[in-house]
Amino acid sequence: GGYDGPRAAVAATAGTLRIVLDPLAPLASQARVRVRVAAQTQGRAHHLDETYWFTCEDRTAPRLVAAVSVAPRLVRLGFDEPVRVTESHAFAFEATSAPAVPVTAIAATADATTVLVELDTEITPDIGYEVRTHGVSDLAGNPLLPPHDRADFVGYRPPRPLRRRFDL
Repeated sequence: GGYDGPRAAVAATAGTLRIVLDPLAPLASQARVRVRVAAQTQGRAHHLDETYWFTCEDRTAPRLVAAVSVAPRLVRLGFDEPVRVTESHAFAFEATSAPAVPVTAIAATADATTVLVELDTEITPDIGYEVRTHGVSDLAGNPLLPPHDRADFVGYRPPRPLRRRFDL
């Protein structure tokens, strides 16, 4: 079967049967596994037929999937699973084009799969930036890892009022 790896074993003592299952291939992170135990005593006086379910531990690192400038001093980061901010200086911003104002994160709030980052100054409109994260983990404690720790975005441009034109 699929659970008779090198550490699989069967040990019988007086009144106890111990079975160690060893999967031939690693189980996927957060996989739901079903184990059925069916046994009976000699003479068939007692029997057991139970199914147990368990979930494998989460070993998968989260991924930063997008960054969007949502206001002059706010950037929203999107992740592929719920996250928490584990370090106060978890975000570094770098302009990828010029001219651009350097910005620094001063606060961050995690809400499920998004993090809202507040900046110290207004970001330069329409200029490319890259955000790198290093103090973010998922709820199981798995840290964000390269190359999924960075995302590109464009500086916030406020909407132009409909009746206002500055074209010369």
